Amino acid sequence: MLSGGERARLCLAGLLLSDYNILILDEPGNHLDVDTVEALVDALLEYQGTVVFTSHDRHFTSKVATCIIEVREGRVTNYNGKYEDYVYRVNKEIEAGEREAAVGKVKVPTEVLKAAKAPSRVLRRSAADVRRR
Repeated sequence: MLSGGERARLCLAGLLLSDYNILILDEPGNHLDVDTVEALVDALLEYQGTVVFTSHDRHFTSKVATCIIEVREGRVTNYNGKYEDYVYRVNKEIEAGEREAAVGKVKVPTEVLKAAKAPSRVLRRSAADVRRR
């Protein structure tokens, strides 16, 4: 019986010791203590392959990331450089009003709009029916 953090550490150790040259990590610091996150940062910095990760941990991101890919308002933007460079560029975009202008430019496909307006069968189910299923 392993705790969530112990399972995460074991999985990370297995990945870091394997022959793959790419790691895809989803919130790798979750359920880890500070010392383990620091050890993970050190291991990822020494890793010779590519690391793709999502994280809300700014400290982890600023230590590990060399490129930020932002998915926002239906658009994908690549910001080369460290996390601090990304923050600087985003602040410049905000000051210039570019971020607010970009919100109105996103066009949602009509199929998506129709699907959002159509009543969902799932929403019409009774609570008892959902529990039964």
